[in-house]
Amino acid sequence: MRVLIFAPAGYPPQGPEGLVTAKLVQAMLSHGLSLDMITCGNHVRPYPQPKNGLWKSVEEAAVVLTPHGGYSFDEIWHRTRGAFRTGHVCHGLAWVDGAVSVAETLAAKRGGYDLLMSRSNPDYAHLPALVAARRWKLPWICNWSDPLPDHKLPPPYGAGPSSRLGVFEWRFLRAVSREASWHTFTCQRQRKYMAGYLGPKVYEQSTVVPHLGMPPQERIGACVATGSLKLVHLGTMNSARNPLCLLEGLRLFVSSAGAPPRIEVDFVGAPDDLVMTAAKRSGVSEFVRVLPPQDYETTWRTLGSYDVLLVVEAPCDEGIFLPSKFVDYVQTGRPVLAVSPKRGTLADILNSDGGGIAADNRDPRSVAKAIGIMYDAWTHGKLEARWGSAHLQAQFSQAAVLSEYDKVLDMVGCHVRA
Repeated sequence: MRVLIFAPAGYPPQGPEGLVTAKLVQAMLSHGLSLDMITCGNHVRPYPQPKNGLWKSVEEAAVVLTPHGGYSFDEIWHRTRGAFRTGHVCHGLAWVDGAVSVAETLAAKRGGYDLLMSRSNPDYAHLPALVAARRWKLPWICNWSDPLPDHKLPPPYGAGPSSRLGVFEWRFLRAVSREASWHTFTCQRQRKYMAGYLGPKVYEQSTVVPHLGMPPQERIGACVATGSLKLVHLGTMNSARNPLCLLEGLRLFVSSAGAPPRIEVDFVGAPDDLVMTAAKRSGVSEFVRVLPPQDYETTWRTLGSYDVLLVVEAPCDEGIFLPSKFVDYVQTGRPVLAVSPKRGTLADILNSDGGGIAADNRDPRSVAKAIGIMYDAWTHGKLEARWGSAHLQAQFSQAAVLSEYDKVLDMVGCHVRA
C-alpha cells in the first residue's frame, strides 16, 4: 500500500502536532506501509532535535517544503496560483501550491498512491489533500487534532463552536467535511464538539483514534519515600493554560502540612517569567524550578525519574482535548496529576480507569487535596501501586492505534499489506 500524507507540522517535529505525527509515521512504516509525507520546515521556536537518529525513518519519508514567506515575488506568485489551483483562499497557500506540485511529481515517480491522509494543525493541511482526492479519485482520511479554525476553540482559547465562520472558512470547511472519505479525532469529546459545527455527516463518518505512545520506557525504579516528592510539567504555558491554580493548590497543601513538606515541582520548557511570577504570587517559589526545554527523547527518558507527572489544562467548561503529553506520561507508568476541567477527557480516563488523579482546574482546594493524597501515598511507599498509570499503556500502544487505523482503512476500502 502506498500512502501520501500532507502534514505541514510533520517534520522536523517542532511541537506536539509534529511529535504525534512523527510517532504515527514511524509506526505506519514499521507496519509495512510505503509512505511519503509532504511537510513544512519553517516552524518557529523549534525544540532541540535529538542527535541519535530518533526520527531517521520519518526524515527519509519526508519532503520538506519551506515557503519564502513575506511578500517576495515568488511567495505572492505561489499564493495566487495556490488559490486558483484549489479554488480556496486560506493561510498557507504558498505551501499548499508547492504541496500540490510535489504530490504530482511523487505520484508519477511512485506509480500512484492507494490512500491520502492529511493531518492538522494547521487546517490548510487538508487543502492539497482535497485537490489530490478530487483529481485521483482516492480515499482520503482527514485527521483533526484540535478544533479549527482557531476562533472555534472553546474559551478561553477561542470564541467557541458557535462563533461565526467567514465566507472563505465556511467554503473550505464545507468542502473538507463533504469530500473526505473519513475523519479521525483524538477523543470522543472533541469528535462531538467539532461535528456540532462541521455537520452530522462528519460524526457519522468518523472514528476516535488516540495519539500514539512511544514504546514503554525501561523502568527507572519504583517511587520511594526518599528525598522529596518530585513533580514535573512538560511543555510551554500561556495566559490561557497557566500554572496559577496548580501553584495556589500547592500553597494550600504546604500551609496545611504542618511541618514543611518535602516536595519539588519542575516546569520543563515553560516561560520562566510566567511560572515564577505565579509561584512568587502564591508564595511557593522555594518549591518551584523552571528548566530549559530539551529534545524530545532526552525529556521523555527523564520523566521516569519523577514521582508525579503534571498536566495543566485551560479552565474550559469542558475538556475536549487529549493532550499528547498525557500519552507520553502514561508510557512511563508514573502517576499523573491532571489539573483539568472537572468535565473532560482526562477526568473521564483517570476517574474511570485510574492512573492518577484529576483535580478541578478552577478550584485550588481540589488541587491541594490531590497533592495531599499523592504525598501521603508516597510517604507510605504506596504511590505507584495506588496511582501508577502503566495499565493505561495498552490504550495508546502501537498495536491499539494501528488496529483502529486498520478499521478505518476497511471503511474506506483500503487494506494494509504488511
